[in-house]
Amino acid sequence: MLFHKLTDFYHEFVIERDKNLCIDCDVCIRQCSYGVHFRDAVRNIVDHDNSKCVGCQRCSVFCPTGALITKNYDSSSCQNELGQAVFLRNIYKQAETGEVLSSGLGANAVVPCYWDKLLLDTCLPDNFLNDLSLSTQFTIENPILFGTRSSNPINSNLFAAMKSAAGKLGMDFDVADKQHGEFVAAGHNVADMSVDAVRSGADIVFIEAQQLGRGPFSTRIHNAGMPIELAIAVVDQKLRDEGLRDKVSVVAEGNFRCSADVVKAIALGANAVCIGNAAMAAVGCTCCGQCHTGKCPWGIATTDPILSKRQNPEIAAEKLVNLVSAWNCEIKLMLSAMGLSSLDELRGNRDKLRAVGLSDTEMTILDVKHSGQ
Repeated sequence: MLFHKLTDFYHEFVIERDKNLCIDCDVCIRQCSYGVHFRDAVRNIVDHDNSKCVGCQRCSVFCPTGALITKNYDSSSCQNELGQAVFLRNIYKQAETGEVLSSGLGANAVVPCYWDKLLLDTCLPDNFLNDLSLSTQFTIENPILFGTRSSNPINSNLFAAMKSAAGKLGMDFDVADKQHGEFVAAGHNVADMSVDAVRSGADIVFIEAQQLGRGPFSTRIHNAGMPIELAIAVVDQKLRDEGLRDKVSVVAEGNFRCSADVVKAIALGANAVCIGNAAMAAVGCTCCGQCHTGKCPWGIATTDPILSKRQNPEIAAEKLVNLVSAWNCEIKLMLSAMGLSSLDELRGNRDKLRAVGLSDTEMTILDVKHSGQ
C-alpha cells in the first residue's frame, strides 16, 4: 500500500526557501491562492507543499526578504520518451482521478512557431531602428485589438480596464459585435471556411489559433490545428484567388508576443491582430496555465471578489495603453526600415519577409523567399 501519492513527488515546480532569510511573516500564505504555503502548527514556522505549486511566482515576488525562489523541477529518472516528467505526472494524475486534464491558457506545451523563422527584409541599417524620431514622421492606423474572446475568463475589473484602454487608444473594443464578424478556427479547412464566411456576409474574419485557447482546454490541444502564421497565409491567398480579399478584413488572434510578430502577420496578409495573452501578461499574468481553476493569484482569471481586488482597473488600463503605444512606435520604425510609410503598403506584401530554416513546402505555403534570395 502506498503511503503517498506518486503525484506528490512528480510535481512540476519546487520552492526553495532560504531559512536564513525567511522571517515567518505569513505573506506567502496570504498571497498564494492554491494553499501551497502554510504555517506548521507544531514547529510554528511557515512551510510549503511543492505538489500544489503552479509556478505563478506570486510568493517569490511578494516575499519581503527574497527568501523564496520558484524553480522548474524534473523529478524523472528515466531518459526515454514516456519517462519525461510531464508525461509521468499526467499519467499518475489521470490514474488517480480519471479526469481529462485541462489547461487555462491553451496549450501547455511547446507549439510550432514560425515568427522566429521569418525575418523582415529591411533596406536600411539596423541602427536605423534606434532612431525614435522616425516614428513621429508619419502616423499609422492602430493594427492591434484586445482579444476579448481569448481573455473571457478575466474579471470585471480587467474587462473595464481593457475597455478604458481601448477608448484611450481609439481602438474598437467590441468590433465583433459592432460589425458582422465570424470566428474561424485555424484548422486544415480554415481557408475554405473563411471564404464561406465572407460569402455569407461577414465583414471581418477572425482567425483563432487553436493552440491558444480561451477558458479550460484539454492539455492535448497542442496536437490539433494549424500554426497561426500558416493560417493567415492560406486565408489571405484563398480570398485573393476567389476575388474576395477587398471585401473583408482578416484579424488574427493568438501567439503575438511582440511588435515584430504583428508586422510579420500583416505582411502575411492580416489586417489587424488581437492580443489576449500579451494583454494579460501586461497586467501581471505569469502564464502558469491555471486560468480554468478560477484561483488566479494575480487577480486576472478569477471572479473571486477578494482576488479580483488585486487588479486596479486604472493601473491596468495604463499598462495596456503603454504596451500598445510602444508596439505601435516600434511598428512605425520597422515600416521605415523597410522603406514603407503605411500598413497598406505592407499588408500581404510577402516580399518584405525572408525565411530562415524552413522547408520548401513551408516557404511555398507562406509564399516567402529564403534569406539571401
